[in-house]
Order: sequence, then structure tokens, then C-alpha cells
Amino acid sequence: MEARSLVLVGRATTARRLAWCARARLPAAGRSAAAPPPPACRLLFSHRAPGGRWVVTAAAGAGTGQEVWKREREERETPTPTHPHYSFTKISSSHHSLFAQIEVKLRLPDAAAYGAVAAALGGPPARKATHHQENFFFDGPGKELGAERAVLRVRYYDTDRRALITLKGKQILVDGIGRGSEVEADAPDPKAARAWVEDPSGLLALDLPLLRDGVASRFGVSSLVCLGGFENVRQEFPFAGHTLELDETRFAWGTLYEIEVESGEPEVVKAKLEALLKEHAIPFSYSTTTKFHNFITGGQAEEEGR
Repeated sequence: MEARSLVLVGRATTARRLAWCARARLPAAGRSAAAPPPPACRLLFSHRAPGGRWVVTAAAGAGTGQEVWKREREERETPTPTHPHYSFTKISSSHHSLFAQIEVKLRLPDAAAYGAVAAALGGPPARKATHHQENFFFDGPGKELGAERAVLRVRYYDTDRRALITLKGKQILVDGIGRGSEVEADAPDPKAARAWVEDPSGLLALDLPLLRDGVASRFGVSSLVCLGGFENVRQEFPFAGHTLELDETRFAWGTLYEIEVESGEPEVVKAKLEALLKEHAIPFSYSTTTKFHNFITGGQAEEEGR
């Protein structure tokens, strides 16, 4: 699918299918009476920009376009609303997925709280999966991605069972809810992908839209350097119709514990999660920094957030 951004102001734009799609997913106050959108059109996300405009990124038609950056440029050029509205739809194929990542992020103070959460969720019998992840990050020699608050990550699962390439846009964390854009693609050969930590040239050479159109073209990156990384043990549990991810993240300077739940209704999920933690007297706080930020600052950001 091809992702495009449009601003709904007054009359419909020439991209009629995108306008139909956006109109069908906006809150009632901004919606016109309309038939459902055509099957070829799916909304990725939207938010209300200053002045009451709705900025919508949607997908329509065929192909595998990965253009999520227009919406980010709009955000950089105008003040970001404190609580923007986001709709959520994931588009995926055998090669990639493209979506606006919205997740609840709660920090746990220690291993005891981490264990208590696992027990409250039902313990090993209820656990869906456990993943041993190694996360490595890459940037251009001139820190071209970092300058734009973009992050390129390769996540290895269970050594070489899977290698997932992710390009993230800037993330906004407010009251324990993170919002940001994200594009992902699986490496065609997870075993060969292990070599990228020592020689990142093979990563950038892959013919993937997120690397070709995102990293190389948009950010002007012609070579990569590995910044290092950290390990994470992730337990997955069912929770309120979602997958709750319980993380034990091991940095060079220490270990952090966190709960993450991706959802299109983060406020609802957060309320249910907080109720569960309070019921079991489990201490928690809202996450104020991302894992990558904690890694790149050597834990300094975590200390400042306390």
C-alpha cells in the first residue's frame, strides 16, 4: 500500500479515496455522514493540528510504499498538541509492517515488582511466550538519524532465530503513553544478519524500502556505524484483549523493568493496568524515557527522570 498524508480543510482533496478513509475514522465531531471507505483504503493514524485541522496519514491503492515521513515533517513545523488524537490501524505483508506505534509504558522499580506483575497475570501457565532479545542500534558517521530523532534498530531474537529491522521516528511520552511512527521489516537471513554488528555495510545494502527510501534517501545516510546495544528478556501475557509485554532490560550500567502494551485505546488499557497493579499493591510509575534514550545516555536520563 502507498501511505500518504493529507490535511482535511473545507472541501475534499483530490485524493478522494484518502478523504473517504479519513472521514470514516475521525471522531464524530469531525465526521461527515458518509458510506464506509472503499476496501483499498485504510487509515494509519491522524491527529488534530493547531487551528483545528486534522492531519491524516492513510494508505490507499496497491504497492508497498513506506512514506510515513510527511506527517513527521508536519509535526516539526507546527507545535505538537499535548494530547493529540491518534487512530490506529496496522498494515502488514510478508515483507514489512507500517504503523503508528501507540503503547502504554509503565516503569517498575525492581525485580520484586517485576515478579509480582508476572504472578498477578497468572504466572507461567498464562504466559504466551518468552523472548530473549539483543537490540543493536545504528546511525550514520555524522549522526544523521540522531539529529532528526530517528532510530535504526536491529533486534535479534534467540541469537539468530529472527532479525527484525526497525526505523523509528521521534516518540512522545506523556503520562505513560508513548506515540510515534515505526516501520519494520524482517531480515531475509537472520544468521547472516549477525555480521552487521561488526560490519553494518550489509545492512544498508539490503533492498528494503525503510532502508532505501528512509535511511538512505530521506536522511542522506550512505554508510552506517554500530552504536552498540543492550539485552532484553520479554515475557508476553494476555491482558484485556491485548498482549502485555513484561521487560527485563539489561544495560551495561544496570537493569530496568517495564510494562508495555500496544493499543489503539491506550487510555482505556492504562486504566485497567493501573487498577490491576493497585489491586496487588505493586508499585509503578509512568515511563518518562525510552529504552534507546536510556542506552544512549548511559542511564543518566533515567536518573534525571526520578
